[in-house]
Amino acid sequence: MAAETGQPRPRGSAGSRLGRRRTLIGAGALLALFVGAAIGVVALRKPAPAKVLCPPGAPCAPPSGKPLANLKTFRSPAGFRLEYDGSTFKVQGQASDYIELLASTRYGESLLWIEGAPSSQLSPQAMIKRRIDDLGGRVIGNLVIDARPWHRILGASVGWRAGVGANYAGTIDTPQGTADPVTVGSVAATNGKLTIAATYVTTVTDERHRRGVLTGLDQVVNTARWQGDLGF
Repeated sequence: MAAETGQPRPRGSAGSRLGRRRTLIGAGALLALFVGAAIGVVALRKPAPAKVLCPPGAPCAPPSGKPLANLKTFRSPAGFRLEYDGSTFKVQGQASDYIELLASTRYGESLLWIEGAPSSQLSPQAMIKRRIDDLGGRVIGNLVIDARPWHRILGASVGWRAGVGANYAGTIDTPQGTADPVTVGSVAATNGKLTIAATYVTTVTDERHRRGVLTGLDQVVNTARWQGDLGF
């Protein structure tokens, strides 16, 4: 893999967990990226126009909305925190600077990594590249940019902060010798001191149910807060 020069393999590397089994981690637990039972039920519809939460140059207020059920909080000593629904996501791994969450439904499995690193070491673009290189080098085959217009990330952000993002497509080998399609997405943002990246892999390929998966994952990523943010 073509990792960033002089930078170690990212924490929480999927390794053989993804490569050995059809389901991204298997019957006992595996891929989490965005939300559970309701994950596969969101109908396709034209999205409403995005609401501007704050004018350019002004600080954003916390987004409103109902709190997640069965809320759990991950607080990283690296300087960020996030919230997720414990009834939907299972923790697959965590350390001081990252957490992996798995969501499984009958439509497929999704794994979400959220990780942080000093901005002096990794920019948002470099952090995305490091994770994608790791996945493409050791886990996912034929990993390429996903050029489908309907998979394009619009308004990439982490928490309240605008960032960068990209989508990819590839395959994952199964014990049966087949190569199942997967989609991958990654977004990252920085506050100038800490870069936070969120990356998912999902085996859900039906577009309607995939849309539901991504909506659930967005709910988690949108809860990300940097140390010093309002509500941290």
